[in-house]
Amino acid sequence: MSSGDLAGAQQLLSDALTDADPRPANATPELAEAASLQARVLIALGEPHSARGWAAFAYAATTRLHGGGLTLDDLLDVGHDGLTGGA
Repeated sequence: MSSGDLAGAQQLLSDALTDADPRPANATPELAEAASLQARVLIALGEPHSARGWAAFAYAATTRLHGGGLTLDDLLDVGHDGLTGGA
């Protein structure tokens, strides 16, 4: 996979998340981060509907692991332009 290969990143994350426990209550910090990354990659690929489930999972898992105070935008690091990392 090369730098900037979003499709490759999406496939790698998809493979890693295939056998994950679907219950956010059982998520490890690594699983929550992988789900968050998957959501961000899917958004960058123009697939917001596919990203929604991963974002919700990541939000629920991260909230359970680290307590409240995060918003979904914080978790996804959405900038003002609506894209991850943008300003």
